[in-house]
Amino acid sequence: MVNKLKILRVTKGMSQQELAKALGVTQGAVSQWETGIKQPNEKMLCRLAEVLECDSKELGTYYSPEKTG
Repeated sequence: MVNKLKILRVTKGMSQQELAKALGVTQGAVSQWETGIKQPNEKMLCRLAEVLECDSKELGTYYSPEKTG
């Protein structure tokens, strides 16, 4: 997810700030997801997939269920 999220975001031409605004989170949250410091929960994975126009299952495979939150 670390590289995948950033690749998808950049491919869409979005900054971290733009993605954060679209998701209703802080830019810091997006940064933490991209660097692997924190991980989005299942609901946020669905929103990420929607905003980035990709399959949520594709994003979800980068996280183990016990580490989401």
